[in-house]
Amino acid sequence: MKLKAPSSPVAALPEATSGGFSGSGYLSFPTTGSTATFNNVSGNGGGVKNIGIRYALAGTASRAGTLTVNGVTTSITFPATGAFTTWATLRVNATLSNNSTNVVRFASTGADLANIDYLNIPPTRNPADVYPAENATRGSTTPCWVETTNTGFNVTGYINFTATTSTLTLSSVNPDGGGTRAMTIRYALRAAGARTGALTVDGVNTAITFQPAGAWPTWATMTVNLTLSATGTNTIQFTSTGADLANVDEISIPW
Repeated sequence: MKLKAPSSPVAALPEATSGGFSGSGYLSFPTTGSTATFNNVSGNGGGVKNIGIRYALAGTASRAGTLTVNGVTTSITFPATGAFTTWATLRVNATLSNNSTNVVRFASTGADLANIDYLNIPPTRNPADVYPAENATRGSTTPCWVETTNTGFNVTGYINFTATTSTLTLSSVNPDGGGTRAMTIRYALRAAGARTGALTVDGVNTAITFQPAGAWPTWATMTVNLTLSATGTNTIQFTSTGADLANVDEISIPW
């Protein structure tokens, strides 16, 4: 369920100056004390939801404020997208009730927040388990690293690999019943040719090849079929094997 930013917020201002928004506009927040409240939000089954916030934020510095869901307040930080016409999605976990009385509120606390376009509340179960690459385990011998240089990534950053034996490991992948799954990898690669490395799933090693995406801020997806065990959790590892891989943003596996 997608919720458009409310048109009559308290202090936050509806705008349509910067292109790329959906509907009739977005919200722009003054520096401090500015709020925008979504009332009567459906819980879509309730429970912990991975809420998507579509936003834009020019420059290179992040901006922080607060997010309050049903009276529970946490800090929220929007990474810069590079321009107010470049839109990205920030994902935040929050607990919603299984009814249409949820209240979601944003507030600026000393710095104006990002421009907010809309919220997306997923259904009872997410269509896929999403694993941000920056949360995975990075190898210690020739480590890859978290980077935020190129815009358009999701959550807090992406992974940049060194040329060889650099590893990134997801060690607690949900089996969701096991079997063959079409894993989607969100990545960017500005190169003249493809780059190949290794993909290891529960100890089984295969080659994986990333095709050029055109530019580092241009994010693409590739799909790889893999077999997950139905018992316990699965381990997925990416390894560079002679050429640095693409920048990897996130991995999603459908349930």
